[in-house]
Amino acid sequence: MCAPVAFAETDLHVIEGELPPRKSPVIPGHQVVGVIEKRGEGTKRFAVGGRVGIAWLHQTDGTCDYCRSGAENLCDHPTFTGYSVDGGYAEYVVAPEAFMYAIPEGFSG
Repeated sequence: MCAPVAFAETDLHVIEGELPPRKSPVIPGHQVVGVIEKRGEGTKRFAVGGRVGIAWLHQTDGTCDYCRSGAENLCDHPTFTGYSVDGGYAEYVVAPEAFMYAIPEGFSG
């Protein structure tokens, strides 16, 4: 994964304890751009070597009324990159492929 240049405001809220801890310790970095190094079992959306982004919304439960209605951003039980799970300042990041996004080569990261 690519190393971020500076902490963003959300990361500072997590680090400074302004948000109640979800995982402690947690490695911050809530917006990630990197390269797929390895794929998990059953994954097929992205190839090894592909550039991807991982957003703040790491995963949703997929079962609540919001998720079932297509409003995942309002999920009752979400996890967040760099808050509930380790983020982009980690050496490697693990993320569900459904919450990863292709980053075209033309964009810097």
